[in-house]
Amino acid sequence: MKFITYCSIFLLSIAVSFTMLAQDPCDKMPVPDSTLLISPANNTEDFSSREELLKWEPTGWAMKYELEVRRDSILSDTVTFDDKLELYADWLCGVCNRYQLHPLEGKNTYFWRVRAVNSCGVGPWSEIRSFKTGYKGEQGIRLHFVNVPDSVRYAVISPRARWNNNYFNSVLKPIDNATVDFTEEDYPYLHINDVTILRIDFLAKESNKIYGHLEYTYKFAAGFDKSKRIDIYVYFHPTLKSDMQYFPGWDYYADKGEMPVSGLIPPSGLDRFINPNNTPVLLMRGAGGGNFMLTSDSLRSSGIDAWQLLYPFDGRIDTNAVILRKMVDTLSQRWYNGKRIGIAAHGTAGLIARYAVTDTNYKGTFSKIATLGTPHFGSFLANKLLNSNTFEATVHPFLRAFDTQSPVIAQSQLGSDFLRRLNEKGLPPLYSGNEPKQSYLAIAGTKPIVFDIPHDEIPDASDGYVAAAAASLLNFDAPFVTLNISHNALANSRSYFDGCSELLAGFFSDTYSPDAPSRQFSAAADGVWAGANNIIKPDNRILIKNQSLLWFAIDNLDAARCALRQEASTITIIPDDKIPPSNTLYLQRQSGTANFTSRFSATNQHIGASIANDVYTMRLADYITVLPEPYETKLTPLTKAIPVLANVSPAALGGGRTNFYVVDADDSITSRWVKARNNRQNQPIFASLNKRILSGFPRIDTVPVTIDPFMDTVMFILTAKDNITPAQFLKHGFRLKAPDGAIITPTTPQPDGYKPYARFGFREFPNDRVAYYYIAQPKEGTWGLIYDTSNVRSWFTLSYLSEATLTVTVPDSIFKVNDKVPVTVKVLRRFFSEPNVTVKITDDGGAIASNLQLTRISQGLYQGFFTANANGTYRAEARVIIDASNGRIDRLGYATFEVYDAIPDKPSLIAPLNTAFDVPRATKLVWKRDNKARSYLLQFTDDKKFSTFLINEDALTDTSYTVSGLDPKKTYYWRVRGRNVRGFGQWSEYFDFTTGLDILVTPRLLSPPDNMRTFSADTTLRWTTVNGAQRYNVQIATDSLFTKATLRLDTVLSRDSYRFAMQANQSFYWRIRAISDVGNSAWTDKRTFMRVLTAPTLIAPANQSINMPLTVQLRWSLPVKGLRYEIQLSRSLNFATILAEVKDLQDTSYTTILPQNGAGYYWRVRWVMNNNVGDWSAPYFFTTILAAPRLDSPGDGMTGVNIRPTLTWRITPDVGYYHLQVGVNREMTNLVYQDSLLTVVSVPLQQLQPETQYYWRVRAKSAIGTSTWSQVWRFRTGANPNTSVSDIIPGVRSTIYPNPNHGHFTLSFTQTLTQDIQLTIANLYGDIVERVYCLAGANNIDINVQHLPAGIYYINGNPFVVQP
Repeated sequence: MKFITYCSIFLLSIAVSFTMLAQDPCDKMPVPDSTLLISPANNTEDFSSREELLKWEPTGWAMKYELEVRRDSILSDTVTFDDKLELYADWLCGVCNRYQLHPLEGKNTYFWRVRAVNSCGVGPWSEIRSFKTGYKGEQGIRLHFVNVPDSVRYAVISPRARWNNNYFNSVLKPIDNATVDFTEEDYPYLHINDVTILRIDFLAKESNKIYGHLEYTYKFAAGFDKSKRIDIYVYFHPTLKSDMQYFPGWDYYADKGEMPVSGLIPPSGLDRFINPNNTPVLLMRGAGGGNFMLTSDSLRSSGIDAWQLLYPFDGRIDTNAVILRKMVDTLSQRWYNGKRIGIAAHGTAGLIARYAVTDTNYKGTFSKIATLGTPHFGSFLANKLLNSNTFEATVHPFLRAFDTQSPVIAQSQLGSDFLRRLNEKGLPPLYSGNEPKQSYLAIAGTKPIVFDIPHDEIPDASDGYVAAAAASLLNFDAPFVTLNISHNALANSRSYFDGCSELLAGFFSDTYSPDAPSRQFSAAADGVWAGANNIIKPDNRILIKNQSLLWFAIDNLDAARCALRQEASTITIIPDDKIPPSNTLYLQRQSGTANFTSRFSATNQHIGASIANDVYTMRLADYITVLPEPYETKLTPLTKAIPVLANVSPAALGGGRTNFYVVDADDSITSRWVKARNNRQNQPIFASLNKRILSGFPRIDTVPVTIDPFMDTVMFILTAKDNITPAQFLKHGFRLKAPDGAIITPTTPQPDGYKPYARFGFREFPNDRVAYYYIAQPKEGTWGLIYDTSNVRSWFTLSYLSEATLTVTVPDSIFKVNDKVPVTVKVLRRFFSEPNVTVKITDDGGAIASNLQLTRISQGLYQGFFTANANGTYRAEARVIIDASNGRIDRLGYATFEVYDAIPDKPSLIAPLNTAFDVPRATKLVWKRDNKARSYLLQFTDDKKFSTFLINEDALTDTSYTVSGLDPKKTYYWRVRGRNVRGFGQWSEYFDFTTGLDILVTPRLLSPPDNMRTFSADTTLRWTTVNGAQRYNVQIATDSLFTKATLRLDTVLSRDSYRFAMQANQSFYWRIRAISDVGNSAWTDKRTFMRVLTAPTLIAPANQSINMPLTVQLRWSLPVKGLRYEIQLSRSLNFATILAEVKDLQDTSYTTILPQNGAGYYWRVRWVMNNNVGDWSAPYFFTTILAAPRLDSPGDGMTGVNIRPTLTWRITPDVGYYHLQVGVNREMTNLVYQDSLLTVVSVPLQQLQPETQYYWRVRAKSAIGTSTWSQVWRFRTGANPNTSVSDIIPGVRSTIYPNPNHGHFTLSFTQTLTQDIQLTIANLYGDIVERVYCLAGANNIDINVQHLPAGIYYINGNPFVVQP
């Protein structure tokens, strides 16, 4: 029966709130669009329905989705489904655009599609995609064999921890192919019990002799909690006697009767998750083996490809270092195009990684090394294993895995010679320009594991096996982190690889800096975060004993606690009431004082550090929230710490403590900014929105900002994201433009003597991506912030402080002449003594009516009384003057009040004009305000005598009123009068107007202009507001008729603008109408706009790249979803001849195999969407690397070679020269022959030493570059097999012509022979294959040996070549 799944997935948490304009809701809701599928990609292989989801893009107007999955590709809307399933999505989904299939059968092809549904109809089906499931069953191990020796024939997975010549309840399979699968089908009784695999063995031909094994734990689960499928790439390391000099410790395996084997497990266990663009990291377990699949999954979400290395952990550390280097080289070259590989090594694996980079064979292929619980200075546990019968007999599951005779135990014990020699070498740079603190990280666990037997590790600084002190690399200037985790996941404790994935993700990221670790990285370290000479982050354990408490005195700082952070030699104190204790060094205010102390130990032994001005740069800081521009919808607010340089001086403290420090900012302006943190204002500064959208970002931009008189302390702050490098940030070009137009820079603070401030300063902190001007008493007006937008995307914040605020209040009442009017003045000061406060009262004409006598009620509160002798509006103006250190503060404040004993005047009507015609049937009545009126009475009628009223409102406080629902072509009348406590004023003159046919005036479209074309991803629609309109109906469609099927937006808004995200290369039409409760206006004329999409941007290989491999990945970018691509490859710039053309690509990368080494290639890309194609990108050019020459003769390892050999190799196409080296060692440091300008592929050498081993290699050169060296071959010369003619007849020499020849040549002598001689012809091995007799009196001898096979021969020591 065909397999069919049909499901409807309802969207949860979608609230649709709008007013329906007609009874049929489908007039406003279009049928959903076609759905865009995301994953799996079409024709995906090895799909796992348990591990992967079907995903698609959320579709506009969708209320639910229908999904169809079949085994055949003929999908029909009219099919009778065998299985219907309606599934409500989990609320965590947000929009439910994904589906988890139930387990599918293996090795089958399935087809699927999706469509969206709402209450108005069903959208079209998406495209049909297919996928193929992997091997049958949801769990299993797939072994990929890379270099299987002839002697290995079988693979077996075994539930036994050790091999005992018996494979009962194991599965054994022959190695006949490159892959071998172990699946659920291999265990027919799996439904009864789980089966746990502990090791994988590889057997010889006899099927009972073990060749090698891998330690790996895997459970075939009987229940629903299935294990993952796993791919393992298996590498054999056969040992030859000749390899012993390069691979020490191989004899250990020879004694055991098996050979070392290693395995590579891809990210998340499956090779389809390999991403060459991710950061590759290799995870290594220490002695004991195991697996750590969960960490691999979590690291993948951080852009890290976490591989696992299985290796013979019980072997010698230096031997396994050779295996590690081989595996790192394999990983880099095979999957990551030569990228360096990061290492996360657990336990003794950390010693392997360290040894691998100290050896002379290390080639700089490691990027970073993190060691986790590694016994760098030895493990007491190793000593116990070697010397205690108690440990030998333990049944502890972890300790049982140790072979106490294995070399790794002896090498990792306390005081071992191996560790002494390793630590003498320190931490070498991993590559050029690198230093240890950048690329090493030591992690230690602090949660002990309880054993049933005595264990002498330090319990308060140990992970159960390795002491924290032994796991540290602080002696070598490498950072150190502690976590509350255990060495192994026992007794419900977190193990290293399960507990530090966030820490590893932060360390291996490209933005990691040991001097300024990210907040996320610091948060992941829940214990100590330390550098070599300082402790930055303590927890509640004793790490440094007998250290006194750390104290800081910071006056006037309004904070209950502070965070102390250190990056390199910088210490920053940040006031923060919300920072958790585990986040950084935590400073708590001592009650009633200005003192902040660190006190986090449960005992009296506290954690602290000495601070010296000549070692540390001290800073205060505070956080501000940086907001993105309004149109940057995809950006979230940033929290930035703004640093302020500080002075720190030691001070005496009772009890003899000397590490007590007084801290203050080095400038009074910045000091006040930090300390008044709860009273200052932070205001984002935005550039012109229209300017940004319509004109793009100018290279030099000026952003205006208004400075008011009350802004006493001002900071103009420029910030950037952390992914901007310090060097980029320093190019910001940040300047100020004063209100009079003068330009202020850090080096010219007073241009032309003009000084628009009392005091001024500038600071920049490139490592923090922060720069700011700090100003006291800036001149009020419009300032400009000037910066260079081409170098750094920046955000501005105006942070200001009013150092003295002034408020003036008068009771809200109506006063009559001779009333006593109270005036209250409140002054809030922050850093100063008692101010000078005065108040004057002025009348309507500005004349001073009185200088008020003030009485001080309390600190900062003053009051006086004023008695008016005439009607009018009065102004109470208060002034406070403070002589501050940064300049005089002169602050004004005022309040107005009215004194009158008359009724309001007759109002004046404004709009609509009297006797107006064609007034909209919803209109606003407007009249002039009367200062004597407290409220107004409005009468509106269609009766000229005002005997009846349509509207009679008597408590209006505004001077306008909207009337609506009026009849067309009808005349209306209205009038107004004022009212106050004295009574009603006179009625105004009445106005009349006559309505037209329109209910509302039609809005006018403002922007975008008609036929606009833009590269922006969105645009903002704007229109004029309409009197009487309550809302606006906005329609956007893909055709000018605005039919229901083409509507992309039909919504109702209360504002006069709408931001619309555009699909690329699609014309859109838009129109607006005004809406009120009584009716609508006519539609505006339609306008059109379009987003134009640019050509793709080529990324890699970069233009003019050289020495590219034949297998090359082409990458490009275009930040638009839903596109497909075409790519072309050619040998010519005009693409006259196409080498390769690929269409319908979904990804922005494509890997191809090129046909020829040493050749040049052009490539280009264009996008395709909805049968539209874009422009081709500008072509990029690259050349492939020359192929290394292939050596011919003498063959590798040949012995008995003639002492005058001719070296030959194969011709490499398009080569100008060859470079030949011959030496007596493999490294070619001792050469006996070298020639770099050879134009031939055959070179005869002069006489070599007999019975000597030689090495030789060749590389090719051409106009486009130099190839890599060929393989290094070796040969050994034999004894001198021949005697030359000169040895028989002194002074006689011979020559051969032609040479090379086809077996027929002439042997000529320099003089006539005086006696008969016999000559011998020998091959390369010294075997005599022919004899030639020469009679006395001869000068030339004709020799014919055409019966000999082609090759190199010697006639009495003279070489010649016989060609085919």
